Amino acid sequence: MSKGASGAWSHEGLGSAVCLARRQHGLITTRQALGVGLTPDLLRHLVRSGIWLRARQGIYVLPGATLSADGEVGGRLSDHGPPPDSVPSRWATSGAATSGAATPGAATAGATSWPAADFTDPTAKARLPFRLRVRAALLARPGAVACGVTAGRLLGFEGLPRLADDEPVHLRLPVHGSRRQMEGAVSHFGPVAVGDLVELDGIPVTGPDRTLADLVLAGSREDAVAMIDAALRRRLVTGLDRVIAACVKRPGARRVASYWALADGRAESVLETRLRLLLHDAGVPPPCIQWPVTDGTGRVLARLDLAWPGAMLDVEADGGAVHELPSALHRDRERQNQLLDLGWRVRRVTWADVLRTPTKVVAAVTGWLAAGP
Repeated sequence: MSKGASGAWSHEGLGSAVCLARRQHGLITTRQALGVGLTPDLLRHLVRSGIWLRARQGIYVLPGATLSADGEVGGRLSDHGPPPDSVPSRWATSGAATSGAATPGAATAGATSWPAADFTDPTAKARLPFRLRVRAALLARPGAVACGVTAGRLLGFEGLPRLADDEPVHLRLPVHGSRRQMEGAVSHFGPVAVGDLVELDGIPVTGPDRTLADLVLAGSREDAVAMIDAALRRRLVTGLDRVIAACVKRPGARRVASYWALADGRAESVLETRLRLLLHDAGVPPPCIQWPVTDGTGRVLARLDLAWPGAMLDVEADGGAVHELPSALHRDRERQNQLLDLGWRVRRVTWADVLRTPTKVVAAVTGWLAAGP
């Protein structure tokens, strides 16, 4: 490698490496880099200089080539779960993505160059976009497919835990493959039927039915039912028959057998599901969910989260992410006043109520029901 008149580092293999990486969403393996003529010493120099980033063992990220549709965080996170979810920092290069400025490490004259990115930043690896981390793991394990919580995020499942920077990528591999665990990944072994696979922008992923089955088998009852509710509401699955079938004869199938009857796709948030389960366990399950209340003309004034129409009792699940906004507060007050004018009693329940004082929630509801309308 030499330094040309322009000040950019040059090597006859760098241009080929950049072109190859761009076909792979900014990623290249050690074997591929060596195959186009780079040397181990050059690879170490590129990483030490902050020109390339070692995403995981044997996988490197090239700047500029990463700035594509993968710039977003994969999977939609729920706005209703505890604690309030925050989208992780997106990959950024301080506006250099379109500057076209060459950096040390640019290829020889006429070859593709990439814009500046500070890969010497110790947080750079943690800030890689979620999808890019998934692609790097899959590139390191040919034949693997994203599964479990990783697949859930890619498919847009709600009710998942907050995405952490160091969350491992979950992969499913054939039983006859290598059983070694890989840095930054959790490997699961077992077959996946062709009908249980989908492809998202080139990423092989277990399909919604199989993914939901995997998540239900791995989670608590509350988390599982919340994910089932959300998947039904958003029509990520068309029904539960295929999901239940995907659980048959698998470890945990008996444990989750009672979960399916508790699911209800009308629930509009994770908190609403958790509140419904709390009241179900206390022996006061709400008879109606998303119950429409109309005025004298038949116009729908409100849809009640959990309702006991005979007792004129409405229990509302108030997730802070939405209901704390000024416009939402005004709308909620107006809505509540209309319900009170019609004779409804309204009880608002937050995440803090469900998690910290569940017995008080149950006592309030049972007391109101006992008092009658």
